[in-house]
Amino acid sequence: MKDKCIYDSIFNNSHIPMLIIDCESGEIKDGNLAACRFYGYGIEELLKMKITDIDTLNNEKREMEYMINMQESYFLSLYENSPEAIAVLDNEFRIISINKSFEKVFQYSIEDIKQRNITDVLCDEKFYGESEYFKDCITGGEFVREETLRKRKDGTLVNVSLLGYPITLKGEQIGVYVIYTDLSNVKEIESKKRLFSEIFRNNTVGVVITDIDGKIQWINNAFTEITGYTENEVNGKKPSILKSGIHDQEYYSNMWISLLNSGKWQGEVFNKRKDGELYQISLNIFAIRDDKGIIDHFVGMLSDITDVKQKEIRIETLTNKDSLTDLFSRDYFVNRLNNEISRRNKNKDLDGKLAIIFLDIDDFKEINDTLGHIVGDIILKEFAKRLKASIRENDIAARFGGDEFIIMLLLAKENYEILHIANRILEEISKPFVMDNIELHITASLGIAKYPDDGSDSTALIRNADIAMYRSKENKSRKITMFESELDEEVREYFKIKNNLRNAVTNRELFLEYQPIIDAVENKIVGAEALLRWNYEGRKVIQPMKFIPVAEKNGYMQSIGEWVMLEACMQNKLWQNKGYSPIYVSVNVSIIQLEQPKFYETVEKVLNDSQLNPEYLQLEITETIFTKNYEKIADTIRRINELGVKIAIDDFGTGYSSMGQLSRLEIAKLKIDKSFIWEIHRSENKNKIVKAIISLAKSLNLDLTAEGVEASDQLDFLIENGCNIVQGYLYSKPLHSCDIEKLFQ
Repeated sequence: MKDKCIYDSIFNNSHIPMLIIDCESGEIKDGNLAACRFYGYGIEELLKMKITDIDTLNNEKREMEYMINMQESYFLSLYENSPEAIAVLDNEFRIISINKSFEKVFQYSIEDIKQRNITDVLCDEKFYGESEYFKDCITGGEFVREETLRKRKDGTLVNVSLLGYPITLKGEQIGVYVIYTDLSNVKEIESKKRLFSEIFRNNTVGVVITDIDGKIQWINNAFTEITGYTENEVNGKKPSILKSGIHDQEYYSNMWISLLNSGKWQGEVFNKRKDGELYQISLNIFAIRDDKGIIDHFVGMLSDITDVKQKEIRIETLTNKDSLTDLFSRDYFVNRLNNEISRRNKNKDLDGKLAIIFLDIDDFKEINDTLGHIVGDIILKEFAKRLKASIRENDIAARFGGDEFIIMLLLAKENYEILHIANRILEEISKPFVMDNIELHITASLGIAKYPDDGSDSTALIRNADIAMYRSKENKSRKITMFESELDEEVREYFKIKNNLRNAVTNRELFLEYQPIIDAVENKIVGAEALLRWNYEGRKVIQPMKFIPVAEKNGYMQSIGEWVMLEACMQNKLWQNKGYSPIYVSVNVSIIQLEQPKFYETVEKVLNDSQLNPEYLQLEITETIFTKNYEKIADTIRRINELGVKIAIDDFGTGYSSMGQLSRLEIAKLKIDKSFIWEIHRSENKNKIVKAIISLAKSLNLDLTAEGVEASDQLDFLIENGCNIVQGYLYSKPLHSCDIEKLFQ
């Protein structure tokens, strides 16, 4: 009876569609829940049909739906087992024979009830009408299935599930078959056991039954086909003979804990066949309990899904390629990276390390703007081709977006291995790109992040590789950067500055300090350089060298620069209104401001709003203007000069200006960079450079100011060589506007 219970449980709860069919008539005698779900009919409908009535799908479509069902849910829940009582009746519904389960359920022997009408034997008076209706249905060739109450010999009522149908021979009804399932104490019948034994022995799904200790007691033919092991080879052994070595001990421990606690486990497992080949199965294990509810057997149902998984991978690969470069897409890469990290977290036996290389083509926008997007696309395809040629077979390359690419190195353990691949990529990329007789030289910036050192999830890894890549882009001499925690701190600080700087003007967090410019011979103030400061978060003052690059990069410079100029001009006008001797105020201007088409109008507006005479405003620019859009900037400077505003070149001597450029540009003053002044008496070369700059200024009839004067011997040298206008800590550090006023007195 225990074996009968096992096989009935398997039939009713298997995810494989199963039908019991009359061999002669083709009528469907019974079906499980999986068959109902698969064919789309209720059990009542199926029991009224022949097998030929089912609208079957073609084999290919059926296999596809089967595979989909396998992927979505391999098994249905296990329901309570039930034994069955069977009675064979003649066409007048007189009892011909009954089985032992009938005797047990209803307490009658065949001698008690043979040739008696089934209604008289089992029906209480209030169920006579129902019974007569059932008889009419069966006589009409219908199947009857209903949950109802029937009477035992002792008069008690038992809740049963009734299934009745006609017995036919060559199209003629010769009797009636009635099955009663005792819902109060379900057990398997012996005939069902033999039937199910054949069903599952020849099923396409592998079945294995073990005892409570996990020792194999029975397998079917499909199990042998899948694993390669015969029943004699596995009987008495444990399923651990199939272990692949991919899953760790914790994986199997959790499986057993689930089985013992909940009585079931479901999942996908990598196993090894008898010949050593790895394969993947969908496995559903459930516990079989005895009458006392104690687990005494386990049933495992397994399906080989190796081909399905490989097809999934192939389909996933085809649907996750970048259409232009044929590299993987961003989404595929991120999902694959998540999977690789998850595998390493679950299986400690796997090598835990992997690395990410983030690449960006330098100045690719200029290529698109100059040569067009068609050429740009050709370069991207060729770049991707070289990228694939530079990495190993197991590595994964993807186009992350635009001119950004990303690589996953699965087997790189040491830094030197990663750097070797990165350098090979740069070497391959450094070869000329030739198209339409045009030879282009492309460079790229690379950033590297490692798992788990530089991030425990895909978001952190990619972000940190991206951070390292941008550091490479900033450092022209080093095109490969490995991520360090300091870089992350810099990025966080950069983001914070960028976010807060946006509203710094509105929030009145910016202010100016002024460093006096002194005529050292007459010992009086002649000017003041306006120096921008930021009262960051109301707690600390940040110097411009830290936030001006952020402002320039993110488009804040125009509004900040206009505020600085207006504030400085208004302050200078205020000093004049107080009756102090007029001085000029010097304001630093970035190239980004000079490149703005309406910068001239901005200067003009500031002068009008502040009512400051143009001769008291000086704009300081750096020598880097000579490497940018020189002609456009020169025109802007010319128009500013026409307003009466003077232009000075700041930090002179550190840039790229030439005599020709200086002579063509309408410059009024040169400011000698402080690095030369500090080294006047320590470096003969710096000494000579300062003298040369002074001589150059005189020959071009330009005014001259020396910055960074901090010692009296530096001042003496400058005066001796004809530079009287100085600025530096020897006289004063940068001051608030109110403190500057003391120097006027």
